[in-house]
Amino acid sequence: MDVNKDIDVVRVYEQVVREGYGTPFIYKHLVIAYYYNSEYSKAITWFRKFFSVEKNTDPELDSHYRQALKAVAAANLLKSKKNIY
Repeated sequence: MDVNKDIDVVRVYEQVVREGYGTPFIYKHLVIAYYYNSEYSKAITWFRKFFSVEKNTDPELDSHYRQALKAVAAANLLKSKKNIY
């Protein structure tokens, strides 16, 4: 039995950051978690935090960042069009 399977790692990491102990490792894992859960706005927040403290050398992470930006921009455009009608 895995006693850790019910732990929400994202919540734990966010709590650690709130307590002032954020690290590039934690920021990157938050990026990945939110990106793969299609929560692109939250992923972008953590991308920016990660990039502010760490030089990115991972082309895949760069690609994910661009895709997240495009997804948020498209969602915002769709939302603004709905408000017009």
